[in-house]
Formats: sequence, C-alpha cells, structure tokens
Amino acid sequence: MPKPNTSRLDREIQLTTRKLEAVRNQEMWPLTGSERRAVLRALAGGSYKVVRGKARRAPNASSKPCGRRSRPG
Repeated sequence: MPKPNTSRLDREIQLTTRKLEAVRNQEMWPLTGSERRAVLRALAGGSYKVVRGKARRAPNASSKPCGRRSRPG
C-alpha cells in the first residue's frame, strides 16, 4: 500500500504551532478577526469583574500569611 500523503496536515500543524507560540508571547498578529474579538471580549469581562470585586480567587490563594499554618483544635 502506498504511504499516505500527510504534507497538508503537517503544514497545518506547523502553522498552528507557530500561532500558539506567538499567542503565548502575547502577540496578536497571528489571530484571525473573530479570534481577536473573542480574546478581547474575555479580557474585558475579566477586567470588569476585577474592578467590581467579583473575580474569583485562585484555589490555592489564602488570606493568611505565608509563614503560618493554623492548627486544628
């Protein structure tokens, strides 16, 4: 059986990998218009929640000082 031609798939994987790396470096150029709008919408929603004080804290964040542990009892 002949070997399947995967060059088109490989090219798409490389393009997607480059796009993800650029986005991780906080670059917006590789995104399409709809992707940019989605990112900006999420960013604006998160900023609004932070300003209003409704943002969720990280699960491992605590209000206690870092050096002390409370003991049960």
